[in-house]
Amino acid sequence: EGSTVTGARVSKYAFMCSETTTTASARRTASRVTHCETLPAAEIAKRQMQYLYDSGDSLVLMDQENYEQLEVPRANIENVDLMTENCLVEVLLHAERPIMVELPNFVILEVAQTDPPDRQGKMKAATLSTGAVVQVPAFISRGEKLKIDTRERKYVERA
Repeated sequence: EGSTVTGARVSKYAFMCSETTTTASARRTASRVTHCETLPAAEIAKRQMQYLYDSGDSLVLMDQENYEQLEVPRANIENVDLMTENCLVEVLLHAERPIMVELPNFVILEVAQTDPPDRQGKMKAATLSTGAVVQVPAFISRGEKLKIDTRERKYVERA
């Protein structure tokens, strides 16, 4: 089972006190480590996977190397509304369980709904083909394909 350090402090006696939370059960434990102890490294695997389809509260991803399928809860994926079927993502696994899904830095999506083009130079909201809403320049119209930065959820350019 993996754990993450949520807080740590070093005392003048060369001890480090930390509180860890187990990723699988959300159980918290406190520990104290001396300066000469070593902690085991977490075994994290990074795999490229393809988003296949939506399965209700989770998404089904397929490993590109061994073709195994894995269900990942939607709540565990940041910016899930920017994903399109068949897109490739990087998945971080601990003990063969997904702990993080990284989208590509940029995706190309079509504008599904927006106000009519305007020459005012302002930004306006646009709903993309995946349902995500981003701010776009006023000259963008429905049906255009846009390059979107998934890290900042921002319009980059026309595609």
